[in-house]
Amino acid sequence: MRRCASTAVRAAAAAALAVALPAAAAQATPATSGTEFATTAELMAASNLSGTVYTTGDETADDGAGMSYTITDTLPDGIEGNIAVPLADGTWAVPQGLPTAPTRASNSTQVEDLIARGESFYDAGTALVWDSSRPTPLTGTVYTVPRRRPTGSPAPPS
Repeated sequence: MRRCASTAVRAAAAAALAVALPAAAAQATPATSGTEFATTAELMAASNLSGTVYTTGDETADDGAGMSYTITDTLPDGIEGNIAVPLADGTWAVPQGLPTAPTRASNSTQVEDLIARGESFYDAGTALVWDSSRPTPLTGTVYTVPRRRPTGSPAPPS
C-alpha cells in the first residue's frame, strides 16, 4: 500500500512542479474555411468531419474556452489520446496548440522535498491532527479572527 501511495505522491509532485499548463487554451480564431461549433457537445455529436474544426466555447458559446481541433480517424497515442474528443462517427477531434510536454525543467531538489513531505503525511495516517494552539508553519503565528454569534445562538463550547 505504501508503495502505491508513494508512487502516486511522486507522480503528482513531479507533475505539479514540472508542468505549467496555461489556465485555458487560447481562444480559437476560426479561419475562413473549416467547420465551427458553438460548444464541445455540439462537436461531439457531429459526423463526417475532416481537417480542422473550431468551437467558440466549451460549455456555452463564447465562454472563453473555444479551441481548434484536428480530426483524425484513430485515437492518437500518449497525452493527445488522453485529451482527444470522441465524435459521433468514431473519429477523434484532437485539440491544437496545447503543450504535450513540460514547459519548464523540474528542480529535483524541490521534487524530492515535496515527495518527502507527502510521504510524511501518508506515514502519519490518522495520527495527523491539527493543533490550533501551535503556530502555523507558514506564518509562525496563529491568526484568528473574532467571530460574532448570531443573536440567540448558543455559546461555542469551551
